[in-house]
Amino acid sequence: MWARIIQLTTNGSCCISQGSYSPDVIKNSYESNSSNIYDNRMDLLGDLGEQDQLTAARAENKVLHDKVHELTERLHQVTTDKELLQIELEECQEQLMQRKSGTNDASLSLTNAINNHTTASPETSFLTSGSGIYPTMCRLSLLRLHGGCNVSCCAIQGAVVATGGANNMLSLCVWNRDHDEAVQHDATAADLDQQQYTLHISCDAPVVSVAFSHTLRNVVAAGCMDGSVRLVQYEHHAFSSKPMLQLTCVTMAPRQHQKYVRTLAWHTSRHLLASASADGTVHVYRVNKILAGAASASNAGNEQHEVGGSCISNETIQCEFIKSLHLPGSVEAMTFIKDSLVVHARDTSYLQYFDASDEFAPSRRVSLNESAHDDHVSFCVLHLQPSHNQKYLAAATDGSCNLILDAVSGRRVRSLHGHESNSYSQPKVAWSANDEYLLGNTQDSGNVVVWDIATSRIVEQLEGHGQPVRDLMCDEHDCLVTTSYDKNTKLWCRSDEEH
Repeated sequence: MWARIIQLTTNGSCCISQGSYSPDVIKNSYESNSSNIYDNRMDLLGDLGEQDQLTAARAENKVLHDKVHELTERLHQVTTDKELLQIELEECQEQLMQRKSGTNDASLSLTNAINNHTTASPETSFLTSGSGIYPTMCRLSLLRLHGGCNVSCCAIQGAVVATGGANNMLSLCVWNRDHDEAVQHDATAADLDQQQYTLHISCDAPVVSVAFSHTLRNVVAAGCMDGSVRLVQYEHHAFSSKPMLQLTCVTMAPRQHQKYVRTLAWHTSRHLLASASADGTVHVYRVNKILAGAASASNAGNEQHEVGGSCISNETIQCEFIKSLHLPGSVEAMTFIKDSLVVHARDTSYLQYFDASDEFAPSRRVSLNESAHDDHVSFCVLHLQPSHNQKYLAAATDGSCNLILDAVSGRRVRSLHGHESNSYSQPKVAWSANDEYLLGNTQDSGNVVVWDIATSRIVEQLEGHGQPVRDLMCDEHDCLVTTSYDKNTKLWCRSDEEH
């Protein structure tokens, strides 16, 4: 029987043969060729698997090699940084030993303060919530003390409130916290002038900063837009037939800034005054009261103004220039805390400390960032205010955040949020008398925001002003004074006070 048989060769090709084959022969031939084809296909897949595994291993080895190279470079960088830090540490230790070996015992170092446990940490500061005691009640509204002009700054000492305005005036106003009938709750400038409760001192430019001396009785300083600083001495007659306030004399500080005065600060225990300006300088003065007869000789370089042609007091003010400090940018905030002058300049990421007991030599820098090695500038401090116990420092920033810092180490203790402030605002802060609460302004309303520092939460917003608050200050008796863009000044007290 002839049959046409398709033969499959071992290499996968096929051929056609013709002849006489039995069915068994055909079957055996088919099975044999099929087996060979299957084996050849399995060998081909085996070769492909080995090549894929080799390629994958080579790729993995390359990744590991690159990782080792990266880690080696990082290790080298860390080693270099460690060596640089070690050099800086040795330099700091050498400077510390030199300062300790000096004759000035008052120049205390940060290390000594830490060893004496004078610093605070976030774990040990403000452990309990506030007691609920802070100024909440508006006791007096002073309407348009500067007429139709804006009130730019305010301060309070005892019964005297000082405000500065865009009308080139420094105004002093007496109020009696125990007898509100002396001044009406809503008092205009004309009402106060008629009752002789106010005193107006003319300046050559708008008054943008005002501060009372802590050590000199009845002395207030005013900083102006033209860079000048005036020292005003007055008399307060609380119980007499004389006017409530009388001007004694006005003294011009001997050195003027090139730009406007940003802030003023008095030393808490020395007769020292510092003025900071947008020109990047800080001027330091020594201020004393001297006999009026000796004023002409000791104040030869100072401009003196006397009332009515002669001083009504046998004392006048002597202002002596001590030193100028030059910062890398506009000085936006400054304060004295203990024996240090703390300054912040725009576009810097730190607070600069100057030692008042060592001729205001730079003592240290405190970083405002979470990491001391981070020099990125993300905000500017526009106001610095020490706590009443001098342990903490409040910093109002233009980043909608108020910081609570340890006064010695500079460590951040709390960050307070919930208000609005940016580079166009004027954030201000003040401490309650018990140092448990922080009061501050906000850009989006005329309210005064109150934070419980322990919880970092807003506990109340004091409503009273029609526009954002421009400046505020709270004294050791929980008397709060605020000025606003609504051109009014308000005084607040605790609601539990006896009237």
